Amino acid sequence: MSGPHVHAERVHLDERLVVSPRAGVFFPSYTEVRPEEAAMVAVGDEIGVVVQNGEKHTVHCPFTGQLMGLMAAPGQRLRAGEPVAWLTTADG
Repeated sequence: MSGPHVHAERVHLDERLVVSPRAGVFFPSYTEVRPEEAAMVAVGDEIGVVVQNGEKHTVHCPFTGQLMGLMAAPGQRLRAGEPVAWLTTADG
């Protein structure tokens, strides 16, 4: 006898978040993001920098896709893991 059959939805999301690698103050590499202009990014592209104690730490994009918007403002203080940008991935 097998266990009960579980029904659940399978969720596939094409949207991804780029997060800050550490705490600090965020400065984006993009001055303006307009989804209708299709700003494409690739794995490893710089989204911005986080400055902590005078040291700059690059925020790299871990995905390839269309940059849809920034979620952190220039000069905003962030915690590690806080989202800075979102994109629609090309692999979807």
